[in-house]
Amino acid sequence: MSYPLGKNEADTITSKTGKKLSQITLDEVKKGNLNAEDIKISAEMLKRQGAVAAEADNPQMEANFERAAELVNVPDDVILNMYNKLRPNRATKTELV
Repeated sequence: MSYPLGKNEADTITSKTGKKLSQITLDEVKKGNLNAEDIKISAEMLKRQGAVAAEADNPQMEANFERAAELVNVPDDVILNMYNKLRPNRATKTELV
C-alpha cells in the first residue's frame, strides 16, 4: 500500500459492502447512494493494515488489526453493549458473564 492511502489507493480500498473509497463522496451521500454500511471498514482492509504494521516491525499493532478484523461482523449494538459494560462501575461481575 502506498501512503497517503486516500490519494494513492482510493480504488483498491473497499468498504464492508465492497464500495471503493473513490466511490464514497459527499455527492454520493447527497444523492442517497450511500448508507452507514457503505462506510464501514472491511476485514480485508484491516488485515492489509496489519500487514503494513508487520512490515514496519510492529507486531502489537498487527495483532490489534487482526483482532479488529475478527470483530467486523459483530453487530454494532453488541459491540456498544460490551463497551458500555467494560467501563468502570457499569456492570457487576455476573452481568459480564
